[in-house]
Amino acid sequence: MAASFGASASATGNDTAPTVAKPTGTVDGDYLLWYIQVEYAAPTITPPSGFTQIATLTTALGSLTRLYGKAASSEPANLAGTLSASNKWKVAAVRVPGASQVDTSGAALNGTNGSANATTPSFTAKGNALLVIFQSQDGNNNTTTWTPDGALTEAEDFGQTAGFSTVEVAYRTTTSPGTYGSFTAVASASLNFGWCHYMYVSVYTPTKAPPPPRQRMLRWPVRRQF
Repeated sequence: MAASFGASASATGNDTAPTVAKPTGTVDGDYLLWYIQVEYAAPTITPPSGFTQIATLTTALGSLTRLYGKAASSEPANLAGTLSASNKWKVAAVRVPGASQVDTSGAALNGTNGSANATTPSFTAKGNALLVIFQSQDGNNNTTTWTPDGALTEAEDFGQTAGFSTVEVAYRTTTSPGTYGSFTAVASASLNFGWCHYMYVSVYTPTKAPPPPRQRMLRWPVRRQF
């Protein structure tokens, strides 16, 4: 079974309990991504139970962004983490059926002061994978919306109420190994100050090696004794 996009969910808040609903249709064995951005602060983040860190980034303006993942196993209705101090946060969750591993992930700052674009570099992906790209403005306002790259499908486009950044989550499937990108998301307004940034990840199931060829057994004729 090839990796594919299942469902996504997003949420915002201003406390110590970043929480998002489990994506619709999640079953044991699906791969789950949990993305969080905390505005202009770097508290200690504890992800939902069982999730491990894939990528981390502290932006030029001091916002902390992290991405976690795990294989679903009896997940609760809500995927809840904790912060060591109360702050504004944005969380997104993505369900990827047909996948069990995460390929090399990346995180980097991109763009310049006043930019409206968040552009990833090109990167190599496994075959039968789902590429998930998280692109964000850090330093504008919560009214900004995103237009995804034409090669991607938008999953989430959301911002923090009375906050200063917005997040775009988009994806595409791949059916063969190769180089993909770059991908540019365009915000509806240029930054007043700050930067655009991105994270990307390739979620896949390893291709099983074909079984070795069966060897033919030679049968020697049996000499009958008289």
